[in-house]
Amino acid sequence: MSLFGVETLFSSPGELLLVALIVAAAQAVYVLLGLIAAAHLVSALLLLPAVALGAWLGHRVHLGLAESGFRRPVSAALLLIGLLLLVPGAG
Repeated sequence: MSLFGVETLFSSPGELLLVALIVAAAQAVYVLLGLIAAAHLVSALLLLPAVALGAWLGHRVHLGLAESGFRRPVSAALLLIGLLLLVPGAG
C-alpha cells in the first residue's frame, strides 16, 4: 500500500486501521489502569502530526540514499551513543 507516495508495511488500509484501533485501545487501558496520565495522552495527540511528518520525511530521505550513504551515519550515531553510555553520568 502507498501512503502519500511512500510504500507502507501494510497491505491494505484495513490493516492500518486495525493497528491504529489496537494501539488506541491499549492506550485507553493504560489510562484506566493509571499507567499513563490522561494529560500525557493529550500531549501525545498534539505531537502526533509532527511525529508523522518526521517519519515520512525520514523515510523519503532513506529511500533517496544509497545503502552505504545510510549505513555510515547510522553506524556513527550508534557508535557515539554506545560511547556515551560508557561515560558515567552521560546517559
